Amino acid sequence: MEFANILLWLHIVGFVAGGATAVTMPLLERQLAQAAVDRRGELFALGNKMIQLGKVAMGLLLISGPLMWWLKWGLVVPNHWFFAKMGLIVVMLVCIVMSGLAFKKMQAGDMSVAGRSAVLGLITLVAGAGVLLTAVLAFN
Repeated sequence: MEFANILLWLHIVGFVAGGATAVTMPLLERQLAQAAVDRRGELFALGNKMIQLGKVAMGLLLISGPLMWWLKWGLVVPNHWFFAKMGLIVVMLVCIVMSGLAFKKMQAGDMSVAGRSAVLGLITLVAGAGVLLTAVLAFN
């Protein structure tokens, strides 16, 4: 098995783990906004674990992606879909950071940001689907 295939596998694992986080966090945050105070502790603990998973996933993606691009394509931009993919990745990163900040506010007791966080999660999810589509179009 060549190194590029291992990188692709790691990239897919990262995308799946990040996608799971992008799907579950908005659902969890909606639950938090409505949960009784005594239940919020376990939901915040679960959310913190999901955030850690998301960070590992994003790290895998940000390391394996450029390495694959370099090893398989020599850093050549294959077409315009590549730029669309990079733009969607930026959208995802901005939404993930903003959602993480909102989650911290929720942990500090400000539940008013729960709706904003859910919207950010939805944008992240749609952008992630777009990243997958544009990756297929760019590299296949």
